[in-house]
This record gives sequence, structure tokens and C-alpha cells, in this order.
Amino acid sequence: MTPDEFAEIRAREQAATPGPWRTHDTYVPGGGYCMTVLSGEGNYTEPRAWLPTFSNDTGSPMKRNVEADAEFMACAREDVPGLLEHLEAQYALIAEARTVARVLVNRVGIATATAMLNHYVDMDPAPDWLTAVPGGSR
Repeated sequence: MTPDEFAEIRAREQAATPGPWRTHDTYVPGGGYCMTVLSGEGNYTEPRAWLPTFSNDTGSPMKRNVEADAEFMACAREDVPGLLEHLEAQYALIAEARTVARVLVNRVGIATATAMLNHYVDMDPAPDWLTAVPGGSR
């Protein structure tokens, strides 16, 4: 993911209606079951999305799919900000690890840097900046 793509996702997340969001199952006479994604709490709710099934069958595959889609949409309002924060933290750890690696290579040479990094990998517990990077754990 490029920095621009990350920024676009963050901008969409910031522009969306604040959470929490939730789903609500509704029956519309003549239209069948539908799922509504709502924002707000208590009596102060607003619809965010309406997903019709056009089916009167409560067990239909279409109703199950619509329920799953609505749940995904409602949960994404809380999930996406958390994922973005986690990614930002991972990017910071990766940048720190790269800086340490550059300093080691520039100051002591590749062989010594390799030995020092191996030392960190063998530490118990390993440094946070090493183990938090995907693939960096032992």
C-alpha cells in the first residue's frame, strides 16, 4: 500500500459518520426482509444503508448474504480506524528497524551488523522493534 492509498483510506474513514454503527432486521410488507445499518444510539439513530433481500423467506440465501454484508458494513466503522492505527504503528516500527540497520551497516560494516542483529533475534525477550515487525519474530 502506497502512502497515497493509505491517506485516501484515512480520509474516507474520517469523512464517514461517526460510530458506533449497528444492524437492524426489518420486514417491509410487499418488499420482504431487509437489513438496515444505523448510526447513533438509543432514540437518536439514523440510517446509513438499507440492504433489501426482496424475499419473504427468513432462511433464504439472499437474506443470509444481506445480513453478513450489513454486519460487515456496521463493523467496518469501528474496525477500519483500529486497523489504520495498527498499520501506522507497524510502519513506525519498520522505520525504526530500518534506521537501526542503516546505522549498523554504515558504522560497523555488514558482517558486524549481521552479528549484532542475530544477537537481537536471540535475546529473550527480543526488542519490541524486532518482534513487532511481521516476519521479525523468532
